[in-house]
Amino acid sequence: QRRNEERTGWTPTAADVNKKLIEFFAKGEPKLSEDLRDQATRDRVKFHKIGTEIADIHKKIDGFFAATKALKIKPIDAKRAASVLDIPPSHQAKLQKALDAGASMERALDALVKELKLKTSGSEMINKLRKAKLV
Repeated sequence: QRRNEERTGWTPTAADVNKKLIEFFAKGEPKLSEDLRDQATRDRVKFHKIGTEIADIHKKIDGFFAATKALKIKPIDAKRAASVLDIPPSHQAKLQKALDAGASMERALDALVKELKLKTSGSEMINKLRKAKLV
């Protein structure tokens, strides 16, 4: 996200570069010989095409970034997880808290295992949840 914000602040923009190239060619072209004018015309077309491609790439990046930012992670259903892990329904709230722990889910599940005196581990529980396609 930070890198995308940096990219949106880059200067000069593709439009600025394109504008300056058009001004450059307009100023210099009348002073050139016929051969160089033909070459400048071909180069102007190439530079315009490159500028257009850069602008299109920026639009695609903005679209991908917006789509990525709009993604939501679906929470894990504690009721289904409890049935998969053979945890009594009375402890669903504690299980939900452990499932919502994010990156430290395994440690939270290990603490729950100790508290409930289960014969498993947090990593085994995560593997069961993966097999049940809950994680």
